[in-house]
Amino acid sequence: IIHQLNLLIKFPTFFNNIIYFDKIYTFEITKELVDMARSRFKDKKNIEIIHGDSGVELKNILPLL
Repeated sequence: IIHQLNLLIKFPTFFNNIIYFDKIYTFEITKELVDMARSRFKDKKNIEIIHGDSGVELKNILPLL
């Protein structure tokens, strides 16, 4: 079975190449990695980098899905 996915929720962010989805929500727990990831993906409008614990912050993006 082949599924066509257009959304990815991913954590951690910085050490991966994850740019092949329509929308990506990703989490980093440290400010340093958030800043590095935001700098790295600044031209990628489909990637939203969220600063916080994914176990806590994930519930905040569920209504957006």
